[in-house]
Amino acid sequence: MKSTILSFLFIIFSKLVSGGILKMESSGYYKSKFYTLVPEKSYYVVNSNKSIVSFDIGVYGSSECHGVIDAINGTSSHNYLCKFTEQNGDISFSQFKKTVEMGNRVITFTTLEGSTGRWKELIGFKCIGATSIIDQKKLEDNNYEGKFIWSGKCDIPDTVLEKVKNYKKSQ
Repeated sequence: MKSTILSFLFIIFSKLVSGGILKMESSGYYKSKFYTLVPEKSYYVVNSNKSIVSFDIGVYGSSECHGVIDAINGTSSHNYLCKFTEQNGDISFSQFKKTVEMGNRVITFTTLEGSTGRWKELIGFKCIGATSIIDQKKLEDNNYEGKFIWSGKCDIPDTVLEKVKNYKKSQ
């Protein structure tokens, strides 16, 4: 009897502290401009991209991102700002930032102040995502363009996930 009660309490406690997961996917086009400072040692990349984004809660929209990568002696630092516009007009601003060994395509991001609608609920939560480059082409003058796919997730409390999922925009 005692173990049954403990099991029951454990299940209830697990549900109270467990969180939800908001998943998202994106695909689109990017353009990059490389600036080599010291061959084989350091460079800067100015990136921009446009994409279509879908969330596992049935929300869709478009995104535009701009940022810089600096790579010095094998370590790269990324800093991007993305603006997501939901199909209902609400906006989310996210900052993607990391410093890692080159080649690692996993990056954390945070929803920033200024976001509207359901996206205000995500302000300050750290999320994670990864990208894959597809069909990259080198253009003249160290410019590149190509396509990418991206996938991300936010581990958030169930209460926040429910607010994001059930948000209704007032007219």
